[in-house]
Amino acid sequence: MHLVRPNRRRFLATAGAFLGAAPFHALACRVAETGGTSIAAEAGASAVGYGPLGPVADGTTGLPLL
Repeated sequence: MHLVRPNRRRFLATAGAFLGAAPFHALACRVAETGGTSIAAEAGASAVGYGPLGPVADGTTGLPLL
């Protein structure tokens, strides 16, 4: 059996691959847990977002901004 001698470059590449894949694993677990429904659908439309969009006066200039 041929053993691969560990080196810093190989260690950093492998560690980076595992750290980079961690968020995708968490996302896949979340999708499997919810059965594919979105988080917004679970929480209900009223609990998500910042409210209705409308013009508001800017605090500095007084101009209406969205």
